Amino acid sequence: MQLQVVSKEQFPLTAADLIEPYFTQDAQDGQRQICFAAGNTPTTTYAELVRRFQAGRLPVDLVVGFTLDEYTGLSRTHPRSCFQSLQRQLYQGLQWSSEQTMTYDDTLEPEASAMAYEQLIAKSGGFDLAILGIGMNGHVGFNEPGTPFDSRTHVATLTAMTTQRAHREGWMDVPSYGLTVGIGTLKDAKTVLLMANGSHKADIVLRIVRGEVSEEVPATAFRDHPNSLLLLDEDAASQL
Repeated sequence: MQLQVVSKEQFPLTAADLIEPYFTQDAQDGQRQICFAAGNTPTTTYAELVRRFQAGRLPVDLVVGFTLDEYTGLSRTHPRSCFQSLQRQLYQGLQWSSEQTMTYDDTLEPEASAMAYEQLIAKSGGFDLAILGIGMNGHVGFNEPGTPFDSRTHVATLTAMTTQRAHREGWMDVPSYGLTVGIGTLKDAKTVLLMANGSHKADIVLRIVRGEVSEEVPATAFRDHPNSLLLLDEDAASQL
């Protein structure tokens, strides 16, 4: 895992610089698949990607986006769904068609939906790029502490830390379970971009970078990935 530390102001610009080539370079085998995380960490990065698209410098025709995770029991049109978050922050701004936005089948039971999504990812050829925000407990997607490093897309039990974050945002009836692309599937991505910003992430960043590689800190799974980068702002890197 490579490490890059930038200022708070530079963070979204650098992240967008790292993502932009997956839109602009000619794809040898047709379309490219990018796994996008919802949540607060990549918000400013997505805004920068939309700005570049509106400026005419980000062609989008050959890119397909995959939702990283989703709450169980929510339709894809639910305003609290991860898919709708990505729609508002990114997909609508890039003017993507429905054929370019892959997500979980909300007509299936959760276990069946997870299996179908894993099959869809495999059929598509896997991810060229996985964009992952890091949670306060080191989770990526809904891969909470204790998730096996070889896990595939599955139904996950959300920790209290994850649900409490939603409570702080005013969502009191947050589901107790989520669907998530597994760590093993994410490790199969050709490139992994992990992101963390803010001083509240400094403790977990220290454990990810210098601590033991352990399933108790899911993001450490990517320390041995041959093409992974952990992008931090100076506050998140303050304990390194």
